[in-house]
Amino acid sequence: MPAPQNTDVTKMLSEMEELKTSMKTQMAEMSTKLTEQEVKSKKLSEDLEVQIKKNIELVDKNKAIEKKKEFDEKLHAGLVCEAQREAYMKDDMVAFISNIMKPNLEAKSTNFTDDGKEKVGDVQDEVIALAKEKVKADTKLTLSEAIVHVLKEKPALSKKYNELFN
Repeated sequence: MPAPQNTDVTKMLSEMEELKTSMKTQMAEMSTKLTEQEVKSKKLSEDLEVQIKKNIELVDKNKAIEKKKEFDEKLHAGLVCEAQREAYMKDDMVAFISNIMKPNLEAKSTNFTDDGKEKVGDVQDEVIALAKEKVKADTKLTLSEAIVHVLKEKPALSKKYNELFN
């Protein structure tokens, strides 16, 4: 006897086979999309790392510029000397301190005589000598007032005198 055929069971098996094939196709598509997303994610992570490194470099560069500016201000104010720059920039306090230069406390400057020849003299002594002459001429003046008058009358001398203290 031939085996009875159940069309419902055959139909169900056929639908199951189609569903299985469809699911395999969808799984393959999903796997491809997932791989593409992983590649994109890896690329974004690499780009982010590069950007972070650039940002760190910019921050370090900005800090160096600020530190140079701070040193230049200190140098201008006479608080540090050029020999200390490198150690200051590297935060090397031992080298910074060892590079301190002793200030020249002898206030000497170069002046020129009326005929253009160079003469070396102590600006402070010159100002005081001229001020003392003024005090002798006008006994009402104090030495400090006389110094002010001398510095007003002789702008070139005043400039050199001010350079000693600024």
